[in-house]
Amino acid sequence: MITNYATLAAAILDWYEGDDLSGQQSNLVQLAEVDLNLRLMTRQRYATYDIVATGAVSYALPTAFRKPLFLVGTAVTQPKPEWQTPEVFFSRVGAYASGDPDAYTFVGSDIYFAPNPTGGTYRLGYTLDIPPLESNTTNWLCTLSPNTYLFAALWMAGLYVQDDPAAARWKAHYEGALALVQGDSLLSPPSGRSVAG
Repeated sequence: MITNYATLAAAILDWYEGDDLSGQQSNLVQLAEVDLNLRLMTRQRYATYDIVATGAVSYALPTAFRKPLFLVGTAVTQPKPEWQTPEVFFSRVGAYASGDPDAYTFVGSDIYFAPNPTGGTYRLGYTLDIPPLESNTTNWLCTLSPNTYLFAALWMAGLYVQDDPAAARWKAHYEGALALVQGDSLLSPPSGRSVAG
């Protein structure tokens, strides 16, 4: 049974026929996680982060931040800022003035508001990375669907040893497992209910 990184690493060697992959399991799992982080969108990957405005020019993004989903003020009276490209954002007149922000952008690991808010709290919804299995021993995806991890790593193994038929076979298994996890993610309201209740 695959329950953590060690058992996944052992399963990779057990399941892959032919080439010896000893010592490559870490690379294969990391490459699998790259693909998983790009493609798998489940409720476990959604998070929120509150930015308390202090008048600073920029604010640091959360550590595991991958992609923004939304930004809203937590008070009813706060206007909802709109995202702008950095080029448009920094060319606007008054980008560094103070006031209620009507725009925001991302540069590197920071978020910028215009005008700069001097108070209030802004809630950022975002997707976060799947916790790396090797450095966390286990994670929610390994618990929920260890076969998804295994098939993704075996696909990477086929690519690594340049075995196209094996890579295609494991990729097909991976795609099927990925679709099942995605379908089970409950990102839509329960059947027969509207979003409003």
